[in-house]
Amino acid sequence: MDFEWIFANKNAADIVGFTVPELIGSSMKDKLPGNFSMGLFEQYQDVVETGIPIKFNQYYAADGLDGWFQISASVLDDGFAVTFEDVSDKRQLLAELRTKGKKCQHMFMESIDPIFWLDQHLNFTDANTAFQELFGLDRNTLNHLFVGHLFYLETDYQMFKNTLKSRQKIDEMEIDLGNKNGAKLCCLINISCIYDEEKRQANYLGVIRDMTKRKQAEQDILMAEKLSMTGKIARTIGHEIRNPLTNITLALDQLREEIPGELKDAEMYINIIERNSKRICKLIADLLRSSKPKEL
Repeated sequence: MDFEWIFANKNAADIVGFTVPELIGSSMKDKLPGNFSMGLFEQYQDVVETGIPIKFNQYYAADGLDGWFQISASVLDDGFAVTFEDVSDKRQLLAELRTKGKKCQHMFMESIDPIFWLDQHLNFTDANTAFQELFGLDRNTLNHLFVGHLFYLETDYQMFKNTLKSRQKIDEMEIDLGNKNGAKLCCLINISCIYDEEKRQANYLGVIRDMTKRKQAEQDILMAEKLSMTGKIARTIGHEIRNPLTNITLALDQLREEIPGELKDAEMYINIIERNSKRICKLIADLLRSSKPKEL
């Protein structure tokens, strides 16, 4: 009742900075006055009077101590027992883990790549903002969504499921997915299995890269290359036709001079050849103009 020590083990004595003989028979108020200044004495009194044990964490900065302690107090026979553990390192570790957890959560939510979690049944359990925006889905909808619903083709989903089941991961699988509006998205999927030891089940962490714009750009480049090649072929053919056409025109002028005037039918045929030669020449000129690259 006067809070004098009748027993203390060596670990307790080491923490408070005394030897066991120095504690036995001495008063808590004399050796550890911080218990009174920090309000612990009143809590101990409640335990003695009510018989109800307590257990709590307390920051203790007195009597040469500076740290967090987990304290348990209870009535023991005709005495009063207090056990305490220095949990400063544990609290610091937990604080670091919470900080890292917040950083990971921030990275998860703010990543520009869509990231998602699946449970063992391939149902969505979480997804970041980029994922929700890409597929036009909110968090409430995702909580009731099966991953197979995103696949554009059933055959692609079966291939995805079989690969994941056999390998427990997927590397750079190119697949067509559909958003909320039914638009087709060309995507690359990477998935890893994260085993939950506590629940004894497999979860899956996945990252998606939307390749739709890149694929469209590749098709545009390919089309531009085809058009460029077509233009080169057109210019080559145009020049190859123009050379013999020039020879035909020159030969026609020579014929006009050498053919006697009384052959009236010859003049008609010469005019036909000349008219069509000029027409072909104009078509070639138009073709060369249209296939000539323009400076932008």
